[in-house]
Amino acid sequence: MALSWFCDHLNGTKYCAHAGGGGGYYCEIRIYPEKGLGSVVMFNRTGMTNEKYLDKLDQYFIS
Repeated sequence: MALSWFCDHLNGTKYCAHAGGGGGYYCEIRIYPEKGLGSVVMFNRTGMTNEKYLDKLDQYFIS
């Protein structure tokens, strides 16, 4: 639906991300180019805003 990627930092490491959702689903994807890592989370529940759920999960892998 959208081609936009947003960039930010987690624990000083740059990432590019896209989040989306609607009636019955929510997902986030992130790419950490400097680390050669990526992460994704998918929920089968309604989500309409960028919840940055991966901030909570990725902090264990990105130091």
